Amino acid sequence: MKMVSFNWKSTGYNSSNSRYLNKSLTRSDILELLGIGKNRLGKMFQDVGGDLSLPSYINGKRLNHALGVISEHPEYTVNEVADASGFSNTRNFHLLFKKRFGITPLQYRNGK
Repeated sequence: MKMVSFNWKSTGYNSSNSRYLNKSLTRSDILELLGIGKNRLGKMFQDVGGDLSLPSYINGKRLNHALGVISEHPEYTVNEVADASGFSNTRNFHLLFKKRFGITPLQYRNGK
């Protein structure tokens, strides 16, 4: 997955905030936060190239957060890590984690 960092300054949005951890975050929520229309958001993703989508971007932020959760709280179960990282489905979290990092969350934790 291509790592992407948007320049949200023009929208007034602070991309370092943790709203992406909200499990019920929707495209409409993001459009409202950014104060832009869906076409402009789509164009922003097109401009960075590739096949990156909004869900992929959010999942990437959540997966990076999960790495920190695992490192800071090795006692957490995979369910707890998924929950703390904004995933509502542990199976989906597990599959996305393995696809992105090539190992499972448990393998990552045990390899630390």
